[in-house]
Amino acid sequence: MDTGVKALSLDVRRTLFLGHFGSGKTEIAINRALAEAARGTPAALVDLDVVTPFFRSRDLRQSLEGAGVHLVAPETGFDQADLPILPMSLDRSLGDPQVHTFVDVGGDEGARALAGLRRFFLPGQYEAFLVVNPRRPQTATPEAILAFRAWLESMSGLSLTGLIANGNLAAATETVQVREDYQLLRGVSEQADLPLVAVVVPERLASSLSPADFDVPVWPLHRYLLSPWE
Repeated sequence: MDTGVKALSLDVRRTLFLGHFGSGKTEIAINRALAEAARGTPAALVDLDVVTPFFRSRDLRQSLEGAGVHLVAPETGFDQADLPILPMSLDRSLGDPQVHTFVDVGGDEGARALAGLRRFFLPGQYEAFLVVNPRRPQTATPEAILAFRAWLESMSGLSLTGLIANGNLAAATETVQVREDYQLLRGVSEQADLPLVAVVVPERLASSLSPADFDVPVWPLHRYLLSPWE
């Protein structure tokens, strides 16, 4: 089973994670950026959550920087602002070919912000993954997922390049849900002619899943962003 430590393509240095609020894209972006930095690759994480998200990668600024991930986010003092403020160093970070840059595209407003950054995302030079949690009402059916994909591409002006299955019920997630949601996303992948890139599973469940259950890599997910009551 792929344990999630496999490097992404070295030829593509810009990886975007898009999805509805609650899809888990921020945690996935954090996990992948930290994994890349741990391999010794210069890594950056762009926080494109431009309007008041609940969980934000910028909340881990010190931890990320300490682990070797350069965080590109609004400067301290503006990071809690209820305004669509883009990081001042965004252009420089996206333009550096030596750095693998992961972009956490925060919800619907983040997709709109991408439209102004299309010059950095030329065909063949980026990956744009739609993170889907079918346990969320906005992406509970194939029709809803396909409609959201069309909307994202229309708003951002970018073509998505893959799907990531992240079906979960938070702390109540069990292996049966992971398998069910993988099957749903496998069908959507075929219908949309869009590859299924990975299945994301809570770290605690990784050892309970058989390699025979999936035909794509499995990414165990460590939770870095916790609710105030956790």
